[in-house]
Amino acid sequence: MDYKRGDLVVLSEFGRLITGEMDTDVGMILEGPYDLTVKTGDKVTTYYTAYDILIGDETMKKVPAEFLRRMTNDEEDNTRMEEMDDGDSAD
Repeated sequence: MDYKRGDLVVLSEFGRLITGEMDTDVGMILEGPYDLTVKTGDKVTTYYTAYDILIGDETMKKVPAEFLRRMTNDEEDNTRMEEMDDGDSAD
């Protein structure tokens, strides 16, 4: 979903956890969408669509759209959760 300046977003439990604002359920889009480029290596540049968001009294800048989606949608399963090495595998 594309947001525009002034749109309100309802934070998921994950979004409240990430922002540290457990008592705040909404944020507001301050800027965006805009293109964000991140150099990830000598020859590799990654492109994102990003937003600046006001949550509580804090502004989060350069939030990629995919991360914002996770901040605003409750996930029912953990299939998208990154796996962590438990230290027991031979990998």
